[in-house]
Amino acid sequence: MKKWLFLIILFIWFTFCNHLDILLGIHKKNINYYLIVFPLGLGISLLILYLFLNSGKNKK
Repeated sequence: MKKWLFLIILFIWFTFCNHLDILLGIHKKNINYYLIVFPLGLGISLLILYLFLNSGKNKK
């Protein structure tokens, strides 16, 4: 159960931080952020969600 909670927190942290930075325009001057960091963070978030869903199916 703690492992699931950790994965959910990681997922929320990645997505929230990425969207928050774009909304606030913190990295407005650095275009590399939009090209590299945002897709990478989003990809990691999706990977974590995918692994979380698969681990749930395997335990059933």
